[in-house]
Amino acid sequence: MSAQSFDVSGKARGQPQFFESTWEELRDHARFPAQTATRERVSRQTLMGELEGWLYRVAGETRRSKVFFADGLPGPPVIDSHFKGDTQVLRAEMIDRQEVAVALDKD
Repeated sequence: MSAQSFDVSGKARGQPQFFESTWEELRDHARFPAQTATRERVSRQTLMGELEGWLYRVAGETRRSKVFFADGLPGPPVIDSHFKGDTQVLRAEMIDRQEVAVALDKD
């Protein structure tokens, strides 16, 4: 996967970063403490179009998060937003996704 940071004006900051995730890391993207999280079915307009999925709202002691996972797109969230009070301090949004199929020989 690759990620690119942008400033508030939309200008790229630095070079894209490329990284891999384990299956456990991918699974843990949607692991939140039950006592502080809610989940609801929503439709969201995203940079990849209109998507249906689950919106998680997580309330922390100093931060709160809204994390949107689209149906049929396992792995990281499509939109991940973090807030301190009423101020959004981070927003990450998936802009493209490529499916990869792997075939293994039994030999």
